[in-house]
Amino acid sequence: MTAVAAALIAALGGGALGGVRPARAADCTVAEQHRIADDLPRLKSWETIHAHFKAYLPRCDDGWMAEGYSDVVAKTLARQWATLRELDRLAGRDPAFRAFVLRHVDATVDHADLRTIAASAGRDCPHDLARLCEALAAAAAKALGEAERRR
Repeated sequence: MTAVAAALIAALGGGALGGVRPARAADCTVAEQHRIADDLPRLKSWETIHAHFKAYLPRCDDGWMAEGYSDVVAKTLARQWATLRELDRLAGRDPAFRAFVLRHVDATVDHADLRTIAASAGRDCPHDLARLCEALAAAAAKALGEAERRR
C-alpha cells in the first residue's frame, strides 16, 4: 500500500483491517477497498479513472472511497484541463461516467481546485465542449457554495 493511500485510510478510516471498513459491506469487498486505496494515487488520466469506474462503481463509491474519487476527479480537471477532450469522448460514450465525474466535483475537494475548474470552464473551454464546461462550472459553483455554507 502506498504512503498516500495509507494516510488516506488513516485519516478517513480507523478500526480494523488497517483502517479499511466496508462502506457498503454487501457490495464493496474489503479486498476491493484495499485495491482502491492502492490505486487512487495512480489514477492520473481520464482513461485510468474510467477503467476504475467500470471496475468498481457504483458499489465502491461511498465514504473515504468517494472522497478519494472526488479528489482524483478535481485534481485531474484542475491540473490537466488540456485533457478535457478525452473526458468528453469517454463521457459521450458512457453517460454514467459523465454523471460520476460531475457528482465528484463536490465540496469535499480542495477549494482552490474548484475555483480553477470554474475559471477554466469559463475562459478556456473549447467552443464544441460548451455543454460539458457549463456542467462542470455549475458543479464547481455548487460545491463552492456548499463549502461556504459549512463555514
